[in-house]
Amino acid sequence: MFIKIVYYIALSIIFIGCGSDSLTSSDDTSSLDENDIFSTYIYSDGDKKSSSITQSDCSQKEQNRILYSTMKNNYLWYEYVPDVDYSEYNSTESLLEDLKYREYDRWSYITTTTKYNDYYERGIYGGFGFSFEQYDDRLFVKFVYRNSPAYRVGFRRGTEILEINKKTISEIESENLLSNGGVGTTGVFKIVNSGVEKVVTIEKEIIKTYSIFGDKIIDIDGKRVGYFVLNRFIEPTRSELKIVFEKFKKDGIDELIIDMRYNGGGRISVANYLASLIGEDRDESLFERLEFNDKYTKLNSTINFTKEKNRLNLDRVFIISTDKTCSASEMIINGLRPYMDVHLIGSTTCGKPIGMRGKDFCGKHLSPIEFKLLNADGYGDYFDGITPTCSVSDDIFHSFGDRDESMLKETLFFIENSICSSVNKRYKMQKKSTKDSFFNGFWREIDAI
Repeated sequence: MFIKIVYYIALSIIFIGCGSDSLTSSDDTSSLDENDIFSTYIYSDGDKKSSSITQSDCSQKEQNRILYSTMKNNYLWYEYVPDVDYSEYNSTESLLEDLKYREYDRWSYITTTTKYNDYYERGIYGGFGFSFEQYDDRLFVKFVYRNSPAYRVGFRRGTEILEINKKTISEIESENLLSNGGVGTTGVFKIVNSGVEKVVTIEKEIIKTYSIFGDKIIDIDGKRVGYFVLNRFIEPTRSELKIVFEKFKKDGIDELIIDMRYNGGGRISVANYLASLIGEDRDESLFERLEFNDKYTKLNSTINFTKEKNRLNLDRVFIISTDKTCSASEMIINGLRPYMDVHLIGSTTCGKPIGMRGKDFCGKHLSPIEFKLLNADGYGDYFDGITPTCSVSDDIFHSFGDRDESMLKETLFFIENSICSSVNKRYKMQKKSTKDSFFNGFWREIDAI
């Protein structure tokens, strides 16, 4: 039986054969104290509560002062922060944009403490319940959450969006029409499924996210290959990973494919948990090292692999990647490479070998870049991304887990033949970067609206 947590394309592919061949769903600016090092996180949240400042003065000037002080002291690139009159700014958001080191920092952001905690602790956000990608000046849905408003009106992986609020895609090039507005905000979409156009109105609701979109075991060439789709590293991810790895351990898989094509990152501790589940016994060996700026070298620390009973005794792992594979996902790749073969199938990752710590004040959550990441070999210079073993583009017209989906197909070919296929660039649509006006700051982490 084919069960999915996230639905992808209008005509779902049914897997025929033994039960293990189906894709199954998992169940639904003062510095921080040096002892609070695990208030750190890669793409966003930390493993303890963020540093919180109790404020009696929450005037705009005081909020700006806190932000400015943090960037001048704790920020990894503090020496590049310009001298400005922070009292002249009408919002912390606009001040942060002027303070960021543009050459490398695409990630530091401010959101509300409530939104931040809702997402990283509970896995919820207010939205329509889907994500999208732009190809050849056309907009396509790349995933939809089950039971979301978007799913109920017919959005599927591969659905094309022609208009949003009566504007064509080219007309909304620089407009932020999707991320603005909370629960109850409506949007009007003209979409196409299987050649049929329709106009739908969707109202934003509280969306319950899933970290693992689905998993399956594929039998090829006498091997059992475990495959699962991992979309983030937030607190609820732990229990989902536990279920999948218990299954893989019981079934005795020979190879492992982790599909992280859209995984933008998350908590260090969750990434460390996953890394500790993969490969031979290396308990207490170094996974990653965190290095702060020269003002806070006392915070430099190491993260070691942990002992996990469902650890898979494998000597290699395959990771499906795109330019949306970022941060904690790249930490998995870089952290495992000193110990085992890590093969990337897809495209070059986003290039974020750095991390952030949180600060809460006046109902806001500030996430500035504060440290860089190095593996056991001392390597962490991948700002240009990590290049794949075999290059192949995302294939949004097939469901995850479909053996004809280009990225999974290429991975299976490599497992069987130990080389990349001669047609591994078979998917020809040219992807464009998702509009920054759509996915900025905190929305870049959620990667959905």
